[in-house]
Amino acid sequence: MKRTPIGMLALLLILALLAGCSSKSTDQVTEEFAWNAAATDMEAPGETYAAAPAATGGNLSLESNSANGSTTIPQADVNRKLIKNVWLTAETEDFDGLMAGVTSRISQLGGYVENQEAYYGSAYRNSGSCRADLTIRIPADQLANFVSQVSEISNVTSSRESAEDVTLSYADTESRKKALETEQDRLLELMEQAETTEDLLAIESRLTDVRYQLESAASQLKLYDSLVSYSTVYLTVEEVQKLTPVQELSTWGKITTGFRENLQTLGDGLLGLLVFLTAGLPYWIPLALLALLCSFLIRRHRRKKQAAQPPQENRSHTAPPEA
Repeated sequence: MKRTPIGMLALLLILALLAGCSSKSTDQVTEEFAWNAAATDMEAPGETYAAAPAATGGNLSLESNSANGSTTIPQADVNRKLIKNVWLTAETEDFDGLMAGVTSRISQLGGYVENQEAYYGSAYRNSGSCRADLTIRIPADQLANFVSQVSEISNVTSSRESAEDVTLSYADTESRKKALETEQDRLLELMEQAETTEDLLAIESRLTDVRYQLESAASQLKLYDSLVSYSTVYLTVEEVQKLTPVQELSTWGKITTGFRENLQTLGDGLLGLLVFLTAGLPYWIPLALLALLCSFLIRRHRRKKQAAQPPQENRSHTAPPEA
């Protein structure tokens, strides 16, 4: 009975060493997989890549060979995990109509609006244009369709797209999750065989740590699945009075467009002046009355000053009599 605790502690030590070797082997497999993935574009479609041997003596890959126990990764069967993001800036002359159209198409394609901020203008700031910033989640297989539909119902002035390949990170996390599940099963078996409180506490402590890491890996995989299955579109909608021309204008087109814009600018300036004068009537009327009063007082003062002065005698110089 005295040898039992020592035997259990030895088993725990061996199990910890195996877990460390498994983690090291997983990193080696990940590096080998990254090297193979980087060389994908330089190899023929029919070639395959052998994975690095694992700690248990087998091979790790996406497809196994039942004949000799080895595994290979056919290039055509590699399932890439891509996180796609798109940034769009769209103009419209009908803000409410475009927002309704975008919302309708999001629902039709199975997406949803994750975040939305809208600005509807302010007459006090001399800015009546509306603007909206939306964060949209769209199924990855409908991303191109959604971008095309937005371009049809609005004037897209800028667009940008990015794709982040998380295949290696996903494979590493998935391998780590499987290793943790295997270690959890072994710990549960050892817990049933434990005969002392000391062994039971040691196993429970390690099991708690393994379960925490297992939940973290599972959460990371769910996050990857969500980001891969649903692409993110950052859409900015701006209301303008005139849409930006997409195509390059000819010389005559530039002349006519500039003439129309100058006329519109002149009209807007005259209209703004009229609005300024009309809106300032509460100030102009008192100022005008004050100016009339000042002018009346000044003229009255001049008349009084002239009336108070004595009349000047006309001094006529008579010519001397002729001889």
